[in-house]
Amino acid sequence: MPEMNVTGATTFTQIQQQFGQGKDVNHNIRFQDGKGLYTSGSASMTGIKAFFGDHTAMTERLQKRNEGMSQIKQAIDREYNSPGLGNRVLQHLNETRGMAFSEGVRGSDLAAISEGINELRQLEQFDQHFNAPGIGEKVVEHLKAHGTDFSHGIRQSDHAAIREAYPTLIALNDPDLTGATQHSLNESPRMMRLAENHFGVLSSAKFWENPQVRPFGDNIGCALSMTVLNRMQQSGTITQQDLNDLQRAMGPYVSGQAIASSFLR
Repeated sequence: MPEMNVTGATTFTQIQQQFGQGKDVNHNIRFQDGKGLYTSGSASMTGIKAFFGDHTAMTERLQKRNEGMSQIKQAIDREYNSPGLGNRVLQHLNETRGMAFSEGVRGSDLAAISEGINELRQLEQFDQHFNAPGIGEKVVEHLKAHGTDFSHGIRQSDHAAIREAYPTLIALNDPDLTGATQHSLNESPRMMRLAENHFGVLSSAKFWENPQVRPFGDNIGCALSMTVLNRMQQSGTITQQDLNDLQRAMGPYVSGQAIASSFLR
């Protein structure tokens, strides 16, 4: 029966080394004051009582499993100096692999948890690259909703799709858009700021695949067009790039060729 005394310096790596292998690897990791973390392949009196429906024993058993899981999450936070990382890792594994941890953490789960830690740390590097804290996990949720299979984790082959999705998710989570209504998007400063900051994304066909933004189509399309018209007015000229951008701005609503023709006459 593996046991580990937990201190304020215990790390997840140490827990994985202790409980991630051996004959008890398929048993839940529990925690009890005075005993620390432990697993057991033997039938305990509490386990026997719980099996026969003793509610007090069932509650006690679940509490030990939950406390074991809590100790594991704290060890992750401690090792990587990232408060809340442990909780986010388990949530990430639930969303990508369907691991609910409703009955606690087993020793055999620790390898997947280690993979989840590495995946979230990789997403944090993407967040830093795009200067978009916390967006990486939303990117994964978005890609999964659109058919990407993460049941075996995030693979190197997924990185290109993740990078490509970042600008869209950054725009979708811009405070000028989140929680917006058609009425609030009529506010000119807010609309223009949104269009100027995310012109490339907001004028892309992929952005308009998101049902949550379609009700704002007229408002956003107008702001995108005004962004181009303002640029043309300031420069005093009309370039091919201006016409291309205007076509992108109005593309979802009218024929870009018709727009370009009207300006070239």
